[in-house]
Amino acid sequence: LARVRTSVQLSKMRGQHAHRETALAALGQVLARAASMTDTLREALAYLHRLWHASSVVGAIWTDRAEPSVTASVPGISWPTLPETVRAALTRLRERPPLTPDATDGGAGITLKHPSGTLTIWIELAAGRTLSVEDQTLLSLACGQLGQALHRAHLIDEQRETALARQRAILGPDRLPAGFSARYEPATRPLEVGGDWHDIIGLPDGRTAIVVGDCVGHDLRAATVMGQLRSAARALLLQQASPGQVLAAMDRFAASVPGAEYTTVFCAILEPATGQLTYSAAGHPPGIV
Repeated sequence: LARVRTSVQLSKMRGQHAHRETALAALGQVLARAASMTDTLREALAYLHRLWHASSVVGAIWTDRAEPSVTASVPGISWPTLPETVRAALTRLRERPPLTPDATDGGAGITLKHPSGTLTIWIELAAGRTLSVEDQTLLSLACGQLGQALHRAHLIDEQRETALARQRAILGPDRLPAGFSARYEPATRPLEVGGDWHDIIGLPDGRTAIVVGDCVGHDLRAATVMGQLRSAARALLLQQASPGQVLAAMDRFAASVPGAEYTTVFCAILEPATGQLTYSAAGHPPGIV
């Protein structure tokens, strides 16, 4: 009988371990798809909602403000609209040690560090339901995983903001001449920057120069190289160089800039009065349709 009981216990433990590992792996996939810190938290709460068939899962981020910012697994929830019992639970959780579940009938909560302060999470269950010891262990491990993902996303968010601010400064002009419009649409995540640029330059003689280029790469390094090439093209055009002369000079310049060798550029000069367009292209897709 002892051997039978031991075998049953081991089998149960193996089943619990397999369930836990499967749940954590699925959460990891959910977190890997999130594009920002806000998405990371929202997707994690939605996953916890599905995992325990909860009524709702609410996260409150506590900072120096009077009331926390709230993210929930169901839409339309804010701090003032939460039931008083849920607000009390989220507030009480602030005093608990990190990653230590607090389970009661009808719900469970946990606290973890957030890049902006303290994050408390409350899982609202159906009346009479509670999380088992195994479920509490899984909740602790899942929120440890979430905490790491939030800090990674925070770093990426900071890098993205820095990169975007830099790229906005060097990507193209803020004000375009009459009749021109442009849109930059990034193709890659998470930084969403790269080596593409455009420029529209009013020349001293009344003509308009148009440049579109693409430096190989989809990262901050490519954006840095792109900034150097854009500045070089603008300087050459302001010296009254023709499109062909601009590209020939840029070719020589690119040879001295690491990472610039495989850049493609389209350069044109428009005569607004006549509509005549003179252009040259270095490996770039057709610039005129």
